[in-house]
Amino acid sequence: YGMTDLETIIREGYYYVDKTSFIPKLEDEGRYVIFLRPRRYGKSLTIAMLEYYYGLQYAERFEGIFGDLYIGKNPTEKRNSYLVLSLNFSAVDSDKDKVEESFNDILLLSLRSFARRYKDYLPDGTAGLMESQTNSNAAFNSLCDRVMETDRKMYILIDEYDVPLENSYFRGFYDEMVDLIRSAFESALKTNHSL
Repeated sequence: YGMTDLETIIREGYYYVDKTSFIPKLEDEGRYVIFLRPRRYGKSLTIAMLEYYYGLQYAERFEGIFGDLYIGKNPTEKRNSYLVLSLNFSAVDSDKDKVEESFNDILLLSLRSFARRYKDYLPDGTAGLMESQTNSNAAFNSLCDRVMETDRKMYILIDEYDVPLENSYFRGFYDEMVDLIRSAFESALKTNHSL
């Protein structure tokens, strides 16, 4: 498997094909963008690139990461201006009896990490609220509500969303997995004005 951390690739001088010229095009595409590409096509590295580019916590490292790339010389207004929630579902358990708990745990861990990372930008008590949540759907909705109370926007990156779907398809519980994913994201994303 290839490296997926853009900062490491740039700082350590690994070969990198600059795809940052696509960032302005993505911004022109609209509110929701999905990358459908075959395995080993660079989706995870692209998602990492977008996190470094849009995440406000990386603003001070922008020049070191992007300085020699297209977007470093042609940044957009949206650079380093978002609270980025990065989700990776590659580790969701493929066992039908464990998948819901596994999905819930992974989503909760990501939401809690987000709340800790951006605690200075979110309303007081947000990190504690996320720690106390045991239901990922309720936590996701609460976090989105908290972000809407700020002057910041949230940027959500979802990697390996297809892994639990593919596993569930081959193990005979695809419809249940679709329902689980839909319930987690539908209410949080459909009417979320903080995106």
